[in-house]
Amino acid sequence: MINPDFLVSFLLASFLMAVAPGPSNAFLMAQTFANGRSAGMQSAFGFALGGVVHTLFAVCLLYTSPSPRDS
Repeated sequence: MINPDFLVSFLLASFLMAVAPGPSNAFLMAQTFANGRSAGMQSAFGFALGGVVHTLFAVCLLYTSPSPRDS
């Protein structure tokens, strides 16, 4: 059985980490404020493209990895 106090603490910490801005958000805001909306949009596109490429590589790696059922 899960202790309700631990569950509430875990959910609160998870929520705070999910909504806290990271370094990419700080970079994006700095680019936007310093160089305008176009630079901010380009930075956002770069971050999104990087996330897509990272996800595709992870999927390919998992797809080509042997399954535990294969052994």
